[in-house]
Amino acid sequence: MSDAEQLSDEGLVRHYLRLADALRIGVVIYNNSVVSKLWMPPHLMARCAEHPNIIADKENTSDVTLYKTMRDAIDPAKMTVLCSLGDLQFAYTAALGCPGFVSMTANFAPELSLALLEAADACDFLPTVPRLVSEGGRTRQHRKAARPACGSRNASHSTEVPTDPRSAPLLGTSEHEGHRRSPPRGVS
Repeated sequence: MSDAEQLSDEGLVRHYLRLADALRIGVVIYNNSVVSKLWMPPHLMARCAEHPNIIADKENTSDVTLYKTMRDAIDPAKMTVLCSLGDLQFAYTAALGCPGFVSMTANFAPELSLALLEAADACDFLPTVPRLVSEGGRTRQHRKAARPACGSRNASHSTEVPTDPRSAPLLGTSEHEGHRRSPPRGVS
């Protein structure tokens, strides 16, 4: 039996609460069952949202109904539930109240990610999604070629600071890059 299978609901919540108690920065829970083999259900995420230092859920589900279930269970004044699967998935979750997304595409085609945020604000995805689908394939081809050149830069909407494990966070950044960016929309 794996560690994930042995982890109780209470142990999972306690893990994140202890982290949040120990850190002086906001904690974002990356709810990614693909990597962890564990998906934190909404009732447990809602308990974590009660901690003032747990500020967001980077929700990594491709099922928009699961995203909506999570979003409905969380008080948005306590925690932001972001779309973790990027630009195209955000086109669906935005209609369900998703305030923002994490975008790998922003590293290579930031104008597409920004156009998608603007489309969500205008509630009009028709001009943007076909462009995202057609140009998205091109940007995926460039990701592998550009990855060594871009080093540890990871332009997510949540922090825009280096998070690649190949270098420690904030090492090798300029003074300007090292300052915390504005939080995503919906996070104060």
